[in-house]
Amino acid sequence: GADDYLVKPFSVGELLAAKASLEAAGVDVLGVTDHHIIKSIYFFDPNGIRLELTTPTVDASEMKRLASRAHAEVLEWTAFKAQRQTT
Repeated sequence: GADDYLVKPFSVGELLAAKASLEAAGVDVLGVTDHHIIKSIYFFDPNGIRLELTTPTVDASEMKRLASRAHAEVLEWTAFKAQRQTT
């Protein structure tokens, strides 16, 4: 299936307000989860689809720097994991 995203730069305050609003409406919310570069909350919509609201916690230049390294870091992690499984 395809992933759907709502693109809006939430502030941490907006994220917390959204969480409080959802919980007040009786929605179970998981989080706030700190992913070190973003903070997220997770919940299910009325159709049972899990949704994530997220906000960055680093500035745009740091996010760009991390994005430029992402593929290389995944390759390094994959190689490390493969080596660990063979030893």
